[in-house]
Amino acid sequence: MSPTIIDWGYLKRAADRLPGFPAHGWAVTEDGFRLLWLPVNGLLWNFSPKTNLLMERGGVNALASARSHNETLHKLVIVLRELNGLRRRAAALPWTLEDPRALEEQQRISELATIDLELAYVYLRRIADRLIGAIRCLIVANPDSAPSSFTRLRARVVDPDKLKALGPTCDADQLAVVFRDYCGWFETLRGIRGRRRPDGLRELMEHWPVSVQLGGIQVGDAPPKLTAHLLHPTEEPRIRADLLAALSEIISGLCQFWGKLYPLLDERQSYDRADRVSVFGEDADITGFWPEMPVAEP
Repeated sequence: MSPTIIDWGYLKRAADRLPGFPAHGWAVTEDGFRLLWLPVNGLLWNFSPKTNLLMERGGVNALASARSHNETLHKLVIVLRELNGLRRRAAALPWTLEDPRALEEQQRISELATIDLELAYVYLRRIADRLIGAIRCLIVANPDSAPSSFTRLRARVVDPDKLKALGPTCDADQLAVVFRDYCGWFETLRGIRGRRRPDGLRELMEHWPVSVQLGGIQVGDAPPKLTAHLLHPTEEPRIRADLLAALSEIISGLCQFWGKLYPLLDERQSYDRADRVSVFGEDADITGFWPEMPVAEP
């Protein structure tokens, strides 16, 4: 009897055209749609081939971390979709004090963007720990001895003696390289250890009396651009970052980190339907903060 073959339609064809596995980001299908492809989502989804291994090595806690990771990732995609939609609305408004309706719309955009922006940073920080809670079962033989926080596990992985004690089940040298050289995105969120003053954007937003000032700039005839500056009331410099610009850089770095880490977790060599993160909305908004993936020539 011949095996049953499921026709995935354009999703299968789109995945077959994507080179450079396991790159993370968005690509345009032959039908003209932008799709968001994140192999780390396919690795940790409910029916992943790794599910049994997670259960065997880490029990229900590992499975819970994997599911929480993907749920948080899905929420992050939604929040970024909404935030990019607000950016587009802001760019379409006349920036003038003479139009009361435009001023009211600007105020509504600022209110919503502040909430979505904070949620985006919350989810990014949460994803880091949820990922570790799941993948520690895939990278070390003694997951019970491995921390479940990103900060603490990273400190052990980059220390050869501490990593050896954990019993790495993948290439130890490459694992150390990934956590040493591809975590700039995390340092932007959490800060760099050892510095006298906290400088992680998420840490400042969570633990310090900072504020977020929404505004906009317009250069010449270009569309207005939404800005979100993180301000500290007393310490210099008062303006710590443009949170919207930093957000794109963090997500780009996170995608690069995922791409470097994935080959150490799984033997899969090609994209799968489960890699696609599916949400409804405008393609440009869903993919607005994510890096573009290269697409092979047809």
